[in-house]
Amino acid sequence: MCRVHWIALAATLLLASCAMRGDGVAGPRTATTLKEAYVHDFLIGVAVNDETIAGKDPAAQALALRQFNAVSPENVLKAESLCPQHDVYEFARADAYVDFGVKHRMFVVGHTLVWHNQVPAWFFTDAQGRPNDRAAQIERLRSHIEAVAGRYNGRIRGWDVVNERSTKTARIATRPGCARSATATNWCAALSNSRIATRQTPSCITTNTTPSARASATAWCAW
Repeated sequence: MCRVHWIALAATLLLASCAMRGDGVAGPRTATTLKEAYVHDFLIGVAVNDETIAGKDPAAQALALRQFNAVSPENVLKAESLCPQHDVYEFARADAYVDFGVKHRMFVVGHTLVWHNQVPAWFFTDAQGRPNDRAAQIERLRSHIEAVAGRYNGRIRGWDVVNERSTKTARIATRPGCARSATATNWCAALSNSRIATRQTPSCITTNTTPSARASATAWCAW
């Protein structure tokens, strides 16, 4: 977790500990965790990395378990981490993340199935190294989602289906100071003006860019 996040969290906890007492006088009161403070309103989530999951950063792990009741991974469910080679999936780190969340009874989020970054180059080519046509790219995406979401059906309870989706995807790298993303260019070349319907696992909700966040939803991702 970056320093900015730590500072923001520390400030939030400090404010909570210095809240008004019942008699209207400002002063300390019994500490309340973030997840307890908002238990009737919404989940409080945290992103974790391999070190936090494995307990190599015990302070970060203790903080995550004490203050939060929803969890999201930094990188282990992104295509680059899951399948760096053609159709060869490496699930060990992702499995450890899901096991961590389930063990501690947290709401486990899957992040992410589609993104314009951290996708291996082979994802956009055929066995001969030629660029996929539209039909081949849609099938590649469908099979990837089936493999990943299917593996964690019933354990991952919500998915960020498409991360940082924009109607201006084709021009995502034209903003001042933003380097051009080769992956974004690959997605646009393969799927320009197309729309993909992905049937999600029936036991989870879909989030981030989907038109509804309900169980058994069909996520429509417009490109």
